[in-house]
Amino acid sequence: MTSSGRPRIAIIPLAGRATRHRPASLATPKGLFPLVDLDGRTKPVIHLMLDEAFHSGIERVCLVTGPGEDGPFRRYLDAVRTQDTPPAWPTAPGAISFAVQPTPEGYGHAVLCARDATAGEPALIMLGDHFYLSVESRRCAAQLLDAFATLGASVSAVQRTPEAELHLFGTILGEPHLDHPGAYRVRRIIEKPSPDVARAELRTPGLADGQYLCWFGLHAMSATIFDVLANDVAHDRREHGEFQLTGAQARLAAREPYYAHEVAGARHDMGDPDAYLAAQAALTAARNTR
Repeated sequence: MTSSGRPRIAIIPLAGRATRHRPASLATPKGLFPLVDLDGRTKPVIHLMLDEAFHSGIERVCLVTGPGEDGPFRRYLDAVRTQDTPPAWPTAPGAISFAVQPTPEGYGHAVLCARDATAGEPALIMLGDHFYLSVESRRCAAQLLDAFATLGASVSAVQRTPEAELHLFGTILGEPHLDHPGAYRVRRIIEKPSPDVARAELRTPGLADGQYLCWFGLHAMSATIFDVLANDVAHDRREHGEFQLTGAQARLAAREPYYAHEVAGARHDMGDPDAYLAAQAALTAARNTR
């Protein structure tokens, strides 16, 4: 753990092919798709992600791209820093760095490719096609980082999710933490379980029938996660042909304390065209109610 008790670096994998957004993603990486933000300015998704990270107390961000795919992101970052109203991001060398995922081997593999950038420290892992809208004064990532400092261990953001949506998310069985409301010791993790499996194995005490704790897309992880992922690669431990983060998280939970924390906010996945439209609608609604 860092001296401040919070991760200082964030990892944002951006190497996905975005096949569901073709043909647009053949011309523009999904991370640069535009959204009209709460301030009425049009920004690419990566801009919103960097805002989320840096305004939550993160000091450095590592972006993971495929070979040769960093160019558009570097050009954007160089350009936006010279605008009349540049973003409030750190300008020191290395504040935003890049790592390469040589081949598309899965989300967990992408995270592992950023290991050197962490220098053995814990890290905040963020999905490259999500953004988050908080309903309290702290951003969603800040809520999670505070929980990491309080609990002193890896902690993933979760949200209560109806049974009909379990096919979209990793889902956990949590043991409520008696001293920290909204926190749970992670006891089981299953990626996109069927309703029958969830009813049998993932019923968290205290939740209403048909409600489950599902990943929110933010993970504050101890450096041990990189050891687990490296071991998965060394032993070719794949799931559906790829090295997945969820499986590594399940193995981490068997090795050391690992928690989940309910955040006050909403996740917005832009993984397909309908979700992209819904994400913009959510931003518009939030802007109109400010």
